[in-house]
Amino acid sequence: GRRDRTICAITATGSAAAVGSGLGGGAGGAVTLTATDGDPTIILSGDIDTSGGAGDGAGAQGAGGTVLLNNDVIVVADRLINTGASVGDITLSGAVAGSGGARDLNLQAGSGTVTLGVGGATTDIGVFTAAGALVDIDGAVTASQIELTGGIDVSAVALTVTGDTGTPGHGQLVLTSNSITLAGGATLEGTGAGTQEVVFRGATDASTILVGDDGVQGSDLNLTEAGHLDLVQGSVETIVIGHAGTQSGSVTLDDSANDGVLTLANTGLTIEAGAADVVQTAAGALDINDPAGGGFIINGAGSTTTLTANIDTDSGAGGEHHRAAV
Repeated sequence: GRRDRTICAITATGSAAAVGSGLGGGAGGAVTLTATDGDPTIILSGDIDTSGGAGDGAGAQGAGGTVLLNNDVIVVADRLINTGASVGDITLSGAVAGSGGARDLNLQAGSGTVTLGVGGATTDIGVFTAAGALVDIDGAVTASQIELTGGIDVSAVALTVTGDTGTPGHGQLVLTSNSITLAGGATLEGTGAGTQEVVFRGATDASTILVGDDGVQGSDLNLTEAGHLDLVQGSVETIVIGHAGTQSGSVTLDDSANDGVLTLANTGLTIEAGAADVVQTAAGALDINDPAGGGFIINGAGSTTTLTANIDTDSGAGGEHHRAAV
């Protein structure tokens, strides 16, 4: 027979330290859920919170409790699993699916690790959000929007967004990190009608970003052609670099360790410069083959743009665009 486990809200938070004690908060409780027999499934019909308690004065927040879901998970309505701002891992071992329509799933592990197992999350998922010191994705994700924050490690699977960026919660695949590893054939994809985009941005507005391989890789976030840009596929129209409106760390285009030309085979390129300088070195030429017409755009606000190499766009729906507000 089938023995599913339906889970309502679980709160296993740590206690706050006594006022005036100067002590750390109490640890949150660990939550491990395992359904048994037949074709077991965990039905998540409530949020899970295992945050540590607040410290007093110089006392630290308590550790969050680990959350481990050992089976396939059905998400009923939009759900949050939160282990707080301190350590506390979240692991989903089975496949994750929404129920009754697209459901948002928000995994917040603070300074802990979020792990999505090989079952992935590909059915009826709305906005999929995961944040932690490390976000380890071992299963495919298909969602209206995907937002990953922290050290990002995607292994041999596709992350796919659907819908149109003109609709809130759709069409964007956002990776916010100073360390983005896409290994073993991992891809970043879009599908369906409308416009999709992949956003690479550093851990903070001040993170410096290198696009290309200069042989040094000395920026906070280093994006290479083979390891990042070439892995954007499907119907994604544009690759976006930087934090829109707030980027302050410089963005450099430099491919001197390779052939000196950054080639985008299927997308346009937008650099969200904010107040940051954008520097294109002599070995940072752009060759953009962009059938969807995203073109080349720089959005700046008081920044300096230095272009010292060729920019070649070939688009069926648009051409070269360089926009800088100063």
